[in-house]
Amino acid sequence: MKTIYLVSLGCAKNQVDSEILLTIAKEQGYLVVEDPTLAQIIVINSCGFIESAKMESINTVLSYRNNFPKAKIILAGCLAQRYINDLEMEEADVIFGNHDLNQFPTVLKKLEAKEKDIKLAPEYPDPDRERDDRSILLSLPRSAYLKISEGCNHRCNYCAIPIIRGPLRSRPKAMIIEEAKRLIAKGIYEINVIAQDLGAYGTDFSGESQFCDLIETLAQLEGNFVLRMLYIHPDTFPRRLISIVKNNKKILPYFDIPFQHADPTVLNGMKRTGNPEIYLGLINEIRTALPEAVIRSTIMLGFPGEDRAA
Repeated sequence: MKTIYLVSLGCAKNQVDSEILLTIAKEQGYLVVEDPTLAQIIVINSCGFIESAKMESINTVLSYRNNFPKAKIILAGCLAQRYINDLEMEEADVIFGNHDLNQFPTVLKKLEAKEKDIKLAPEYPDPDRERDDRSILLSLPRSAYLKISEGCNHRCNYCAIPIIRGPLRSRPKAMIIEEAKRLIAKGIYEINVIAQDLGAYGTDFSGESQFCDLIETLAQLEGNFVLRMLYIHPDTFPRRLISIVKNNKKILPYFDIPFQHADPTVLNGMKRTGNPEIYLGLINEIRTALPEAVIRSTIMLGFPGEDRAA
């Protein structure tokens, strides 16, 4: 029996990719094992976003090569995609990018044929050809991620996502709805709707956000489940979303809004268009309509040009 083990590093979107890779491996006749000592192939699905994440990915490859010298090691994910032309790691038997996971069977067949120095970073397929079926989930019981888009068009000065994942690519609405139905049928209770910026969903189709229509449609599906939203860019937050959440108990009043900073000069340097008044106004609008709402954010310190006053 062919066996495979996977280490998933990085963000929720990377976890979805990990689940798809394991599902493909299972279809190719591999037994997915939870003990790396039993694995013939070890996949490191890496992160390449910030320096610490890159070092974690590299050190993970080195550690698994040292501890499991007989296993074949695949370096996959964002680090592989970002540095496909520059990475020279003899510890990895394969370097495989993350734009077209449909090509994973090709990677496995090349390994089985004992090919050497395998590097593969194919371009994205058409959105309606992307894999989204997952027979293996890595989240907590009764929880799963639902990815609605890939990439980002904001081009914030500090962010590598457009370099790694490319420009915004919204998935077809029908495919998202069908995937949600499959998750509900599996007994998933908490569906975490994810993207680099949920509010940007559909802007690559029509120039306008279609996220509010999508989340309303998802909330109308039959079944016992709730929806949690992860990551909405504050500069393009769709205000109609607040009333949608207020009027629909299936959508948790949870808003993940990465403000990053409040100083106008720093925000301008980040290529963001907001300011303290706009951001505080958004928070106040949410709190007024939904006093019980949870607002999560991230704040960046040490951006070039920031001083004590900022």
